[in-house]
Amino acid sequence: MGAVVAGKLLVSHPDRLLSVTFGGAGPEFQPPKELVSVMEATAESLEKGKGITPLLIGLAPAGEPKPTPEQVAGFNALFMGNKDQKALAAVLRGMPGLAVTEAELRANKVPVQFVYGSREAAMLKDLIAESKRVLPRAGEVVIEKGEHGSTFLTPEFRKAVLEFLKANRG
Repeated sequence: MGAVVAGKLLVSHPDRLLSVTFGGAGPEFQPPKELVSVMEATAESLEKGKGITPLLIGLAPAGEPKPTPEQVAGFNALFMGNKDQKALAAVLRGMPGLAVTEAELRANKVPVQFVYGSREAAMLKDLIAESKRVLPRAGEVVIEKGEHGSTFLTPEFRKAVLEFLKANRG
C-alpha cells in the first residue's frame, strides 16, 4: 500500500519531497473496478479471520495460473502470522480516504517514477497507466519477469530507485 500512501503525500505535502518512486502500483487515482473489488473482498476476508486470500489471487500475474489453495494458505500463514486481521481490514477500508484527484496530480512538480514488474497484475498495470496519463513527465522502469511480490527484491529495482534518487537530490 506504499504507493497509495506516497501518492497522497505527493499531493498533500510536495514541499517535503525531492522525488517519489511508485513501486509496483500508483496513487489511489481512479482505481480500476477490479482492484476496488479485490480490496473489498480482502477486507471482508480479513474481518472473518481468513487472511488476504482475495488479494493473493488478484495479484497473480496476468495470463498465469492463480495460486493453489496450498500456496495461499502458506503465504497467509507466513504473511499474517499473529497480525490483527481486523486492523488490516480497517486500513484497507480507509484507502479511499487516500484518493487523489486528477487536478492534484496534474499540479505536481515533484519528479516521479514508476518501477514495476512486467508480470504485474493487470489491475495494477491499469492503475499505473491511468496515473501516468496525468503525470506525463513521470519516468518508468519495467523490471522484466518481475511481479508484485518479487520486483522490489531485484537488483534492477534497487538500481532504478538509487539512480532516480541521485538524479533528484534537489
